Amino acid sequence: LLGSFFVYLFANFIGKPSQKFGLPFVVLLRSSLGFNGAKFFGLLRSIVGIFIFGVQTYFLSKAIVYLLSLVVV
Repeated sequence: LLGSFFVYLFANFIGKPSQKFGLPFVVLLRSSLGFNGAKFFGLLRSIVGIFIFGVQTYFLSKAIVYLLSLVVV
């Protein structure tokens, strides 16, 4: 529950300037941090995305194996 609250808080914190100026988040990063700063945060976001995809895939495969073991037995 606490993690969901932090995701909600930070998503709103990031989205407010994007909605105010009508620009995507990446463009705002490039204008405030320069091209190399935007690449750094893009890399950070991609690492988090890859990790989340891996975790979801792992738990989904465990859930499928569990359901199949219930059906087969």
